[in-house]
Amino acid sequence: MARLAFGHVETSDALLLPNFVPVAGAPAPPPWRQRIEIMKKMVAEVPQPPGNTVLITHFPNVKAALGVEIEFGDAVIVKPVPVGGPRLIARIFASQWPSL
Repeated sequence: MARLAFGHVETSDALLLPNFVPVAGAPAPPPWRQRIEIMKKMVAEVPQPPGNTVLITHFPNVKAALGVEIEFGDAVIVKPVPVGGPRLIARIFASQWPSL
């Protein structure tokens, strides 16, 4: 999905669900709490102009990293703030996508 939407993608274990289990023989991701800390750093990092950072992840990750409760298909837009954490700018509900 991300590749179709944006072309260039970089994967990160930090965006995996808390109960993710790798296929046999694949390396295990870091523990859940460590992944959330990595995601918090990703969200706090200011991208190089004129770019933006888009993270495609799951609602439990958003709640754990940002403290924002979302549902399937919802999105949050945050402004990266390196000190003090990101600032919530907007929330887009799944039902709003067709009108955007």
